[in-house]
Amino acid sequence: MSNVINPIEITIKVGENADIFAQRNADLLRLNVQPAGLTFYEINRDPHQLAKVQLAQGKASLTIPYVLSVMGTLNTDYLSAGLEKFSLFAALTDQDTLNNEAVRLYINSLLQQFRAKGWRPLFYYDAPRLRGQEQFDYVVTKQLLPLDGEMDLSPHNWQRIDWIASPYWMFYADNVFAQIEFRRSPTWEDPKQLGTGLLTIDFQSMESYLREDIPEKDRANWRAFWPAKAKWYRERRDSAEIRLHKEGKHIDLHYQDPPLPPPPPGQRNPELPPEVTRPAHPLIKSSARVPLQRDALPLGTTCHTGESCPQSGIWHAQFPPHSISNRLPGYDVQRFFAQGSLLPPLPVHYPRLLGRWLGYPAQVEPVRWILMAYQ
Repeated sequence: MSNVINPIEITIKVGENADIFAQRNADLLRLNVQPAGLTFYEINRDPHQLAKVQLAQGKASLTIPYVLSVMGTLNTDYLSAGLEKFSLFAALTDQDTLNNEAVRLYINSLLQQFRAKGWRPLFYYDAPRLRGQEQFDYVVTKQLLPLDGEMDLSPHNWQRIDWIASPYWMFYADNVFAQIEFRRSPTWEDPKQLGTGLLTIDFQSMESYLREDIPEKDRANWRAFWPAKAKWYRERRDSAEIRLHKEGKHIDLHYQDPPLPPPPPGQRNPELPPEVTRPAHPLIKSSARVPLQRDALPLGTTCHTGESCPQSGIWHAQFPPHSISNRLPGYDVQRFFAQGSLLPPLPVHYPRLLGRWLGYPAQVEPVRWILMAYQ
């Protein structure tokens, strides 16, 4: 992208009248009419020109730079709803490649921008309401679930992501759902080398998102069918949360699913059954929310043996690169340290001939400590 010229500026608004959007972007627009009742409004830009997209969504407005393509979706069965979804494909910078750490920092800054604009992290309706490190550990094993948008990615967690299943985050604000997905180039196998990545950011009206979850024959009156659907989702969430609660995990009882979007004139939203709106299943007697401490030091902060711990939390030991303590199972060390306590040295193991049978020599040495989670 070294020959990128000044970016074009495009404004989008979920729910905007499709004709107004088309008039404003007449010189760039290409219509793609599908027989299934969908019409895609695609911005046809110069291949050497990036776009800067402004999401005009009231207090939740955002600016997304380095956008490669923009596509709005109109469902002709619901013309009055306007463009219910916008899909953006974006680079991370105007450079061809980035190192792995620069990508992590950019993703964290993007998540921070969403939070600063009032976007709230979203759980799937049937997903357990874990937070922070517990939620990350759960998603890493389950996959196909969004990561917690409240938590920035530490270097350690970044390295644990399965890149076959691209990581993604979900937010909501102003009756709009947003999904951010990052895909890493398949050729970027060595995180120490430069590589390319692509962001996919979808903004979709809550009305459209929930309607699509109802069988097609019932979508025109989806609100009438939503209580039964919500109850089914809640039963699945309860099952997962009961099991995780028994394992000692913390369920975020403060989280509530977003309220239904305002109904069209002359209609009203249905009442949801009590088992859907209650804070938690009765078997979950109590559960504390794990605080994320916005004013705390950022995750990934590093200190060394002998220094005073600057932040209470879980700290991960990083051993010298020429040792084997970073590679062998059983040597991974994570400990809780209270603020003000001294960070200790640890036994460091080194390779030697016949080490598998005779054991590995160790000596107590200073190590690097990395802040992994708040507690």
